[in-house]
Amino acid sequence: HGFCQSVLHDFPEFFDEQLADFQVADDLEKAKLFRKIIDSKKWKYFRPYGDNYMYQRDFLSNISSLKREYFSPEKFLKILPAEKNAELNNENNFYKRDSKFGKKGELKKGVEEKINAKYEKLEEFCELWKLFEKTKWQQKVYDFDDQILWVVEKIKTNETLKQELQEKFQFILVDEYQDTNASQNEILWKLCDFDDKPNLYCVGDDDQSIFRFQGACLENLLAFKNQFPKAEILSLNKNYRSAQKILDAAFNSIGENSERLDSEKKLSAYGENQKVAGAIEKAVFLSRSSEIIFLADQIKKELKKGTPAVEIAILARENREVKEVANYLQKLKIPVSVSLSENIFEDKNIQSLIQLMRIFKDPQLDHIFLESLHAPFTGISSQALMTLFLQSRKEKIKVANLLQKLTKDSS
Repeated sequence: HGFCQSVLHDFPEFFDEQLADFQVADDLEKAKLFRKIIDSKKWKYFRPYGDNYMYQRDFLSNISSLKREYFSPEKFLKILPAEKNAELNNENNFYKRDSKFGKKGELKKGVEEKINAKYEKLEEFCELWKLFEKTKWQQKVYDFDDQILWVVEKIKTNETLKQELQEKFQFILVDEYQDTNASQNEILWKLCDFDDKPNLYCVGDDDQSIFRFQGACLENLLAFKNQFPKAEILSLNKNYRSAQKILDAAFNSIGENSERLDSEKKLSAYGENQKVAGAIEKAVFLSRSSEIIFLADQIKKELKKGTPAVEIAILARENREVKEVANYLQKLKIPVSVSLSENIFEDKNIQSLIQLMRIFKDPQLDHIFLESLHAPFTGISSQALMTLFLQSRKEKIKVANLLQKLTKDSS
């Protein structure tokens, strides 16, 4: 985003049409546009009964991801028939042997209907996406992902701009190359197509591609090798950060991974960390609670041995796990210092506030209304809420209207 924004800023003469009267659309404006389009017709899949705007967040997030992978609605629509055909012919969708459900080689019951519905929904998604982009253009607004597509298209079609950028960026370094996406690669290819051995230095790790952050995958590294077959490949095998036991344990977890450029690559510890001793133990638990109890017991043992609490660390993948463990340890009077990145929108109280604001705007959102009534501050029992729900369904009336009716009857 930053690179494309700088190109638009430094070479505005190439983007007169886009930059003349256009303004950046913030999240609120994009949400309004989405709702306007949803209200414009009766959509089969993207306007569910009870909450017309349920797909707002998913829709905006998905088109952002697709743009970064250099997709337009038209381009995405073109690949759907082949994808649908491949899914219909997937061997897992056919019976492997004769049974009461069907004969060997026949398509499993319900599979075709399910796949047809899936791709019909994707086609409607493309229609919605086209209308969204058209409406944005009519209202002269754009988002940050549009900047990427504008720059990619202009570099591909305007030789003058491409040469200007090639002259400006004669030496290019790309870090975390396995995380690149299609749009970034398109820019990279064009900046370096003046020579089969450009001044390009990329750093990537095929073993990290399994995490698939914003498009991380082995295909990115393979694409680089195909684009620059004369590039010199340096495989690093020295590690100065970790002890050998850590490296061996990491290798054992990915050693069987088929998506590796160098299947024989192993890291060796060097430097001060090479001498670090210690043991790695694997433990398997039948439940989440037993795992936390085990952690607490291990920490207590270490504290009794005289190990300072500050030297004991628990690493977790998600914030919710950190909070869960920290709460339990605090109940056991074990000192805890928590370090995590908070997302205010994940806070339960904030989520309740947002739900109340949505209900205030539209009290007819039954599922949101009932979910809000379950919040601890209401003091309403689950049994009472279940009775309320069943009565609303029996009388075929919205929960909000039923509450008003019950209030009037009681008064």
